[in-house]
Amino acid sequence: MYKHAYLSNIALLTLVLFIVTVLLPVFYPCHAADFLSSYQILKEDYAEVVDRIIAGGTDESNIEAFLADLENTVSDYGTLTEENFDSIMYQSFQEVLMWRKHRPVLNALLTSFGDEIDYTEENGVLHPSLMPIHDAIMEALLGSDDAPPAEDPPGPGTEPNPPGGGGGGVLPPKKDEPVLPPQIETPPVMPASHMFTDISGHWAEDLIAQAYQKGLVEGMTPSQFAPQEPVTRAQFAAMILRSLGQQPGAGGEGRFEDVAPSAWYNGVVNRAAELGIIEGYSPNYFGPEDPITREQAGVIISRALLYSGQGVLPGETQANALLNTLSDQGLISDWARLGVAFCLSNGIMSGRDAGLFAPREYTTRAEAAAVILKEHAVSTAK
Repeated sequence: MYKHAYLSNIALLTLVLFIVTVLLPVFYPCHAADFLSSYQILKEDYAEVVDRIIAGGTDESNIEAFLADLENTVSDYGTLTEENFDSIMYQSFQEVLMWRKHRPVLNALLTSFGDEIDYTEENGVLHPSLMPIHDAIMEALLGSDDAPPAEDPPGPGTEPNPPGGGGGGVLPPKKDEPVLPPQIETPPVMPASHMFTDISGHWAEDLIAQAYQKGLVEGMTPSQFAPQEPVTRAQFAAMILRSLGQQPGAGGEGRFEDVAPSAWYNGVVNRAAELGIIEGYSPNYFGPEDPITREQAGVIISRALLYSGQGVLPGETQANALLNTLSDQGLISDWARLGVAFCLSNGIMSGRDAGLFAPREYTTRAEAAAVILKEHAVSTAK
């Protein structure tokens, strides 16, 4: 399950968090105090849920910081109304979850509630174990007097709710009888131009939007993707790791002298190198901030697909035939020829212009999003 958790479940987790909020009456505006109050209610009334989140690898300060930033992001969109509630809350959850500073909260939720998220995805209904989060938010926003009345205590011969079993008065199911939480609808997909203001009308607008919503790429800021800027080797390593469902390593001292233990990409680069997907210029020099070239990206993509057991490796004759269609194939480095041919034969990369691959040109962030999206589709194909 965890091979795909960090990828498809990022978007799904956004959906789950969105769901537990939009189940509330939408005419109640949300403020920081409300979100923080919901966390206090969780700690008081559903301690096992909070303990489970923290056990996933985060702490209370991270959770509170996430809630504060969530409120600020919501407020940036203006006043919540019944008409805009769904789109604003969904977009805000998605933006804040993808900030690097909140990665501990994201990872903790994915780790602690992976089974529940899979259940929600497969059945189209909210898992009962997620209901305490819903109940806490409802109580914080509406107050205990407006929350749904508790059911009568169980009579003789019945069993009370187990800890963390769903809250909201949901009794445990009978044997072989599933609990059916409220039906939910998929939230609307936000237009790409709403996520990033600098990609509207760009050739890769839809591809960037899809890659972002799948959790494969991040913006340079919450509103700027910088599609024409070169992508760095460290950024591309992060993208490829996400596409494979692999989480960064623990960090610390690694094989590359120019990858500082304190750098955000330390665990990313070292994990990708450990898997054999990416290499340095030398055994101890990686160049994390260098822009990645198109031939370097092609080689990394080919290794990632071969790692996942997908894609068809062309033979030497087929590879040469593919490369001979490129008028600049003589510029492709010897070490990159098979990797580039692999990407061409599997439809992952193409030339920038007819007959031109531009192997030593820098890969733009838009191009990176496009090829990562294609690579992810192939690597996760069944």
